[in-house]
Amino acid sequence: MKGFCERKFSSMFISGTFTKAVMYFMLLSDSIIAGYFIGQTGVAAINAITPVTGIVTFFGDLVSTGVGIVYTREIGAMKKKRADEIYSQGLIISVSIGLISALTILLIQGVYFRLNGITGEILDQALLYYRLMPLNAFLTIVVFYLEQMVYSDGDELCNNICYGFQIGGNIICSVILTRFLGMTGIILGSVIGNSLG
Repeated sequence: MKGFCERKFSSMFISGTFTKAVMYFMLLSDSIIAGYFIGQTGVAAINAITPVTGIVTFFGDLVSTGVGIVYTREIGAMKKKRADEIYSQGLIISVSIGLISALTILLIQGVYFRLNGITGEILDQALLYYRLMPLNAFLTIVVFYLEQMVYSDGDELCNNICYGFQIGGNIICSVILTRFLGMTGIILGSVIGNSLG
């Protein structure tokens, strides 16, 4: 029979593993939905934007993991006031980086597609998907941070429920919206999924 610490470790280990997989599940589901409803140009369009998503994921992980480590250290040292200050500062940094990322994505759109040589129908599909990319980038960074803070507090059940809503909301909304909005429906489903997370 497992004790409390063993059960807690197992539970947090599974949740922590799932934490790192959420963004990849969402991106993979976007590609699958694009392939099924739009075809190979839809998949190529999403793949063309994958580097932007990778950079956003990096910044989201950078802030959430870094602040999560410092926050947990302060909680462990019984410095609740300092931990709350770190949480607040982390939230401000997360929102700031989210806004900067969104603005950067907006500003580099033309240059990004031109430098990567994306043209024709793939460009048309990519532009439809890219339309809501700044909002999705902002939400991704802020949601990563909030999920990490919940996880750092030890509430992995709440985290897992949020991941379920995030991935489930993304897939269900993307499937429904893609029928009416095409590529914009896929990214709108991702935005809704992130909002539910």
